[in-house]
Amino acid sequence: MARIQLDHISKRYGRDAPAVREVSLEVPGGAFGVIVGPSGCGKTTLLRLIAGLERPDRGEIRIDGGRVNRLPPDRRGTAMVFQDHALYPHLSVRSNLEFPLRTRGVDRAERARRVLAALQLLELGRFADRKPGELSGGERQRAALGRALIIEPRVLLL
Repeated sequence: MARIQLDHISKRYGRDAPAVREVSLEVPGGAFGVIVGPSGCGKTTLLRLIAGLERPDRGEIRIDGGRVNRLPPDRRGTAMVFQDHALYPHLSVRSNLEFPLRTRGVDRAERARRVLAALQLLELGRFADRKPGELSGGERQRAALGRALIIEPRVLLL
C-alpha cells in the first residue's frame, strides 16, 4: 500500500460548516492508519477527500509523493469500502466483485481469475451466486471489501 500525506487539509460545506479544518497527517506505505472521533468530526469527509470524492478547499493530498488534489477518483489508485456496503442489490456476489473489473476493461480470463481469488480469500465461494439481500451483514461487508480489493488499489479506505 502507498504512503498517504495530508498537509493542512480543510473542507467546508457552506459558509458556516467546517467539516475538516487544517488536518495534517502521514500514513507510511504498508501501514494502517486509524482515524477516530465522535460523530460529525469529519472522519468520513477526510476519507472522501483522499479518495477524490470531494475536493479540499485548502491543503495538499499526496499519495506516494504525488499531489492528487485535482485527480479524479479513478486515477488515484484508491478504493473505498462504505459503511453501508454499497453493493448492487440486483447483482450476485460474483457479479458485484466482477463489476469494477468489467468497467475497467479487464479481459474475461483475468476477471474470472481475480473473482475466484477474492471469493477464496474472503471465504465467500459458497455465496457467489447469492444476492446481497440473501447475505448476513458480515458476508455483505466481506463482499464489499472484495469489490474494493479486486482492483488492487494502492490505498484502501475503510
